[in-house]
Amino acid sequence: MLRPLGGEIVRAGLVDARAKDINALQARLGALESELTQAIGRVDSPAVAEALALAPASLPILAPTSARYAGIANREDLLASREIFSYDGQPLPCWRPEDLTLYDGWLEHPLNYPIYYRLFQLLGAQRRRLSLLEIGVRTGYMGAAYARAVLGPAYYVGVDPNQYVADGLNLASQTLRFLRERLDHFDYALFDGYSWQRNIQASLAHSGPFDLIHIDGDHSLAGKLVDLDLARTLVAPGGLVLVDDFDYHPPIADAIRRAWALGWYTQFELLPSMRGLAVLSI
Repeated sequence: MLRPLGGEIVRAGLVDARAKDINALQARLGALESELTQAIGRVDSPAVAEALALAPASLPILAPTSARYAGIANREDLLASREIFSYDGQPLPCWRPEDLTLYDGWLEHPLNYPIYYRLFQLLGAQRRRLSLLEIGVRTGYMGAAYARAVLGPAYYVGVDPNQYVADGLNLASQTLRFLRERLDHFDYALFDGYSWQRNIQASLAHSGPFDLIHIDGDHSLAGKLVDLDLARTLVAPGGLVLVDDFDYHPPIADAIRRAWALGWYTQFELLPSMRGLAVLSI
């Protein structure tokens, strides 16, 4: 356990203002220690520990088991990202001009958000009501694409620790609130936290199950396994788990192969999106 530094300094009679600073730091460190303890406990869960223990040589080579959505990327009439993330000619709050200059042009790539938009359109047309859980919100791009694409009742839940992009969760909230006020069929909830936190998981359990779960949070092997393990408990019967970056970030494919080897999922399709979109189902 952390030593109570703030208390020791106060007893030593140092300046109160400095003691308050140290006490505030102690409180923050205590909170971080609590979060770390929860994270270790979650990663060391039997299912995740078993997946991490698998020898790489024993992992299966993944081959698609279906091609239900392969034609999505071949459509010539995909909506452009600028159209998806604007309303009445004005950019939504999630649209950050700074993101246009980031690596590989992901924000405007025709096989990135336009692919998700078309997939949401297709799935929304197949179901009377659609719900989406997203782990890793950034500024709300995916939530906005989902709200715009689905024409029937649609519910979105996002989880993000608000650490990756400054004020990202606030921009997401502004974006989704704006769309909810204009789209009668859309509603949303945002959770500020990590997907491995027990209170967050309890809230998600009460909010689900979800027809769609998009995993785009922690990109480490252990972190991705935690989310894949969580997703299989929250996805609705017949629902889909979407995992981005399959072709782009090696730990993603590694985690999915481990989950597949243990039977967490039984259906796999890889959409030819910008970075490879894995579509999983139970």
